[in-house]
Amino acid sequence: LIGAEQPYVRAEMKRMIQETLLRDYRILEVDGFDFTFSGDICHCTFNVLSRNAAHIPALMNADKEQMEQLRQMEENLSQQHYCRLPKDDVSHVRENDIIAFCASGNGIDVYHVGFVIFIDGKPHLLHASSTQKKVVVSEDDLSHYMAEVKRFSGYRVVRLTAF
Repeated sequence: LIGAEQPYVRAEMKRMIQETLLRDYRILEVDGFDFTFSGDICHCTFNVLSRNAAHIPALMNADKEQMEQLRQMEENLSQQHYCRLPKDDVSHVRENDIIAFCASGNGIDVYHVGFVIFIDGKPHLLHASSTQKKVVVSEDDLSHYMAEVKRFSGYRVVRLTAF
């Protein structure tokens, strides 16, 4: 995961990933992974779910207590600091990285995700295209793709190194 070096964040993320992986009955042990962080520290206000609950099928029937829990989770997330790599520098990406494009506002942090693949030595995006309604590889390389999408403020990279 590329994003600021904060020991408590590193430990908490590692614990959460281990816990999540161990929920899969096929995985008996999780060991030997670590994080590196880099990029600019940024702040995001999370509220897109609670603000739009009437339009989200999974939240339409939520009761008052559930909505309060959701608002509290969004508030807790909003208190955190996150890291974002600049959209004009793709030197951090490697083949098969998972890339998460950071949103520039609207109460949401990550707007879109995909996988990095290299074509003719340049990174491209393998992703589910909302305009083409299918999984595609971007015609433009990653630098041009990000430059064209104004709502992206930067990106994060998730890199699996070992299982």
